[in-house]
Amino acid sequence: MTVRELLVSRYAPLHQLTPRSVVIYRGTIDQWATFLGREPAISDFDDLEVSRFLQHCVSRKCAGRPISANTIAKHKAQICTLWNFAARKRMVEHFPSLPRTHLVHRTPKAATVDAMQALMAAAATGKRAWYGDLPVAWFWQTLIRVAFETGERRGALMALRWSEVDLEGLQVTFLAETRKGRSRDIVRAISQSVADQLKLHRGAPGDVVWRYPGKPHSLYASWDLLRKRAGVEVRGLHSIRKSSASYLAAAGGNASEHLGHSNPRTTAVYLDPSIVRPRETAVSRLPELVSQDAEFVPEEQS
Repeated sequence: MTVRELLVSRYAPLHQLTPRSVVIYRGTIDQWATFLGREPAISDFDDLEVSRFLQHCVSRKCAGRPISANTIAKHKAQICTLWNFAARKRMVEHFPSLPRTHLVHRTPKAATVDAMQALMAAAATGKRAWYGDLPVAWFWQTLIRVAFETGERRGALMALRWSEVDLEGLQVTFLAETRKGRSRDIVRAISQSVADQLKLHRGAPGDVVWRYPGKPHSLYASWDLLRKRAGVEVRGLHSIRKSSASYLAAAGGNASEHLGHSNPRTTAVYLDPSIVRPRETAVSRLPELVSQDAEFVPEEQS
């Protein structure tokens, strides 16, 4: 049995993986298959073989840049997840015993208000005017504004239907089935001005709010064109989720509750320190060192 068959026919159905999760797992399997020159089989669940693949990833580049340590950690975690499943089902003899992978914790980078305004302005000036029956400007501007006000993830935003939008009550409901973890609904408020803009193209109750005519993955390409036109480095809607948390925390709000996190330590990796500035820093408590002007004494001529 190949690892891909294990994923699709056994692991994904038994663990109710979403289609998006299956795509992410397949990405790891694709990279492993490229390294091996063939489809990986469950007989390749071997510490040495998997270690060789992970080491190969360290030396590779993607789009001219080295593959990040976190991406390699993701490959390892997904392979080990499938390997552990196969071992528990006695499809392979041994469980994984790979060396620990050290994750790199980067400083969170959120989209600033100015960057989001630039994106919204760029949406109104592009060459393409419509996505199906929706104006491109309305599509991006309302999506960015709702993402910022609610702090919700891209998947739940793109699955939102008009039946879950209360324009009179100024709130939206993100259903558990569309959210990460799929454990509970959440209700988030929206502003009156956002509700007024949404009303301009309100659809039938069963319609998706942001109906994109292309393939779901092509939305990333459209976003990339938008940010380049705006001249900003905003890497997707997740940056706006970080913005929502960061600006709320800076104003004294509860960012963990806003994002739906049960652990504040999870929220910490969303907070951009350039927005959420500490009230007191180490510098304010340290004595100041004063630089002295240099005085050069000419050397005596011998």
